[in-house]
Amino acid sequence: MLRKGFKQWVDEGFPRDPQTGAVDHDKYLRRGRDAWVAVTWDEVFDYSARAMTNIAETYTGPEGQQRLLAQGYDPLMVQKTEGAGTQVLKFRGGMQVLGATRIMAQYRLANSMALLDNKIRGVGPDKAIGARGWDNYTWHTDLPPGHPQVTGQQTVDFDLCNVEHSNLILVWGMNWICTKMPDSHCLTEARMKGSKVVVIAVEYSATMIKADEAFIVRPGTTPLLKLASDVGLADNINKHVQLLKWHAPYHESDHVLNFAANALCNGTRLQHLELLRNNAAYLDAIGADSIPDPTTAGDFCRRFKQSDIDALLLAINETRLNVWKQQEASFFEQAIIDVDGVIVTTKGEFKGGMDITFKGSWGYHPLLISLANTKEVMGLKYRSISSSFDADSKRWISSSFSST
Repeated sequence: MLRKGFKQWVDEGFPRDPQTGAVDHDKYLRRGRDAWVAVTWDEVFDYSARAMTNIAETYTGPEGQQRLLAQGYDPLMVQKTEGAGTQVLKFRGGMQVLGATRIMAQYRLANSMALLDNKIRGVGPDKAIGARGWDNYTWHTDLPPGHPQVTGQQTVDFDLCNVEHSNLILVWGMNWICTKMPDSHCLTEARMKGSKVVVIAVEYSATMIKADEAFIVRPGTTPLLKLASDVGLADNINKHVQLLKWHAPYHESDHVLNFAANALCNGTRLQHLELLRNNAAYLDAIGADSIPDPTTAGDFCRRFKQSDIDALLLAINETRLNVWKQQEASFFEQAIIDVDGVIVTTKGEFKGGMDITFKGSWGYHPLLISLANTKEVMGLKYRSISSSFDADSKRWISSSFSST
């Protein structure tokens, strides 16, 4: 079966808007409202192949990228296609289709589109790019990270019954009660048998009511701390920032990342660290037995001089280079530097370097230098409120990018 409008679009030669390349949805793509036309299997394959070829050819090269931009797609999304029209082809079967083709068939079909890209662009097998394969987890965003980490495969739902053998169940990245409703009894029964349930989520989810301990974080908080360790940021901070004579038990990186986590968990002052120190779910999430208390954290802050701040920025920039090396070639084609100076008000009146603004509030006039492409902070210079917009700009722009 083919939708009538889709068949008409192919039969009429794939008409598109001459400027944007868009298809007339009201005429041809009336999904959910259109009639169906009976065709043979040979016709299905023919129509599908012709349509995919036309789509890939339409959005290949600079002209194809311009059509995507004209349709309102995000420039970063368009950039990631690398000029391969096959990248706009998305393969994901519904549940019924996945039952017939099995999960991996859609991925294989998406990868095979590299053959089409090679034919269109003539780039050779090493540079040909396939299509996008969208699986259920891409669509529903409910893949529990523990499943592939422990079993080496994506979720097989009947494995959820194995939680009854666990003493500790950490539900992280999955709203079990909502997205796995038929298997929610497994979690409830495990808890009845004495299992402890800890839930980490970005909202008060339905699974939270099943938790012995629950912790709500801002999106990206716990992956941020894991990423900081994986890319070597923690080691670089300990290498360049030398403020502590003894590490009993905390290192410089523990303090710095502790401040970042506090801010991401809606903390606005050092005193809020005390709340995190007594939250077992938070400590489990970051993989720590304890974190510095507010008094220790405050002492650490007071040790900083300008040279120590420079050393911290150097540690971050060295790590940044390692991350950049993993990016695709298109990442290095253009860098947009954003330099901004705005008045930032504070809640105190006795902090060093503060002054009163023309509006009567207390604050600073910091200089912020960032890479606009990725919104990365490359340099930050605190200045008094009376500083002009361009004060120290030249020197700090130069120093912020000297190591990168």
